[in-house]
Amino acid sequence: MNSQWNAACAAIIVIVVTITARADEHPVVPLGEMQERHIDSGAQANARGHAAVVHSELVRTPGAAWTRLHFSNVELEPGSGIRFTALRDGQVQELDAGGVAMWSQTSAYFNGDAVLVELIAAPQTNRNRFVLESVHVGMAGQPAGGHCDSPLSCGLCDGEDNRVPSAENWVGRLISLDSEGPVSHGGGCSAAVFNANSCIVSAGHCMGTNMVMQFNVPLPDPDCSINHPPVEDQFPVTDYLAENAGVGADWAVLTTGTNNLGETAYERYGEYRPIASSTPGSGPVEFWGYGVTDDCTYWGTQQHSTGEIVDLNNSALFHTGETTCGNSGSAIVQDGEIIGIATHCTWSCPPNGNPGNRIDNASVVAAINTLCSVPGDLTGDGVVGGADLGVLLSEWGPCDDCDDCPADLTGDCDVGGADLGVLLSNWTG
Repeated sequence: MNSQWNAACAAIIVIVVTITARADEHPVVPLGEMQERHIDSGAQANARGHAAVVHSELVRTPGAAWTRLHFSNVELEPGSGIRFTALRDGQVQELDAGGVAMWSQTSAYFNGDAVLVELIAAPQTNRNRFVLESVHVGMAGQPAGGHCDSPLSCGLCDGEDNRVPSAENWVGRLISLDSEGPVSHGGGCSAAVFNANSCIVSAGHCMGTNMVMQFNVPLPDPDCSINHPPVEDQFPVTDYLAENAGVGADWAVLTTGTNNLGETAYERYGEYRPIASSTPGSGPVEFWGYGVTDDCTYWGTQQHSTGEIVDLNNSALFHTGETTCGNSGSAIVQDGEIIGIATHCTWSCPPNGNPGNRIDNASVVAAINTLCSVPGDLTGDGVVGGADLGVLLSEWGPCDDCDDCPADLTGDCDVGGADLGVLLSNWTG
């Protein structure tokens, strides 16, 4: 049946069942536009005995509903920083050299058309500088477009939108500057935190550059223009591994940095949903994501839906959950664990179901182990603690199979005191 899936439409790829084969198409869901803006502060010194603002610029884009700043160069001596203040709501972000690197020489997203940029030089420093290259802005009255402006029959299995607003703090909106490749897009997607290290999963076709994970996303304006949450609810993506090759091969595993308070997403909210420890099966599933709606009331904000698994193969599962454009990357949850990632929607949802990527694919598991594994974490929850001690003690003694002995942390084919030492040395509570 998978040979019938053949067309795609961005933040959740749209699949069309057709008799005549045709080329894939991926109408994007635009999220803002880039505008060139060149401002060079020049090298600034501070001969005073205290930190001081040595240069400031008001960056304004008339008509913009929101703004993000992109720099080609930022030089900050130790103790120096750069401060952004949104005039619309007073949101402030301050970054030192390490923060600028973590945010890939960009700011957070700010509401409104004007952001004050201040260069703060540490005392007795001689070379502090920024060079603004462009602004990423969303113009008022120009919401995300593409096929998401059309009636939302794709992904609505009973023809009606039964999703309800939700406020889970392990589910975020994933947005980025642009896309990578001809079948990717960088608009608005969904993602989920799956361990205490604030690692997240999403869809591979959502990957772009300078990605940001947002929580507590506010409602849009009446014209569907999106709004951004406070700076403390925004976290930069720091690394990712992904695949974008169609149904069953469309996944991403990502790591995230800290907000302006130095908190990770898990430290701030204390929530995640673990990766499932068993193979998904039939039965009910749940979804939380940032899909678009027929009107502007909940456009691009978090909503909850339910469904059933109707089919699965070695790499994909098919479900009846309501997943429209923007739901790409939504975690598919069963019994409180993530069993898959929403990636596509169809106009023929019954009886075929909307496709998603299984979370237990070997490639996904390998990516999780590469980016997000913690030595001594025997339960896969990102925390080395009492549950791992229980696993270790339950396997105490020589391993029956030296190649499959997860509690053998020293590689000697025996679970004992040396492994306990490794576990305790990595203890994180």
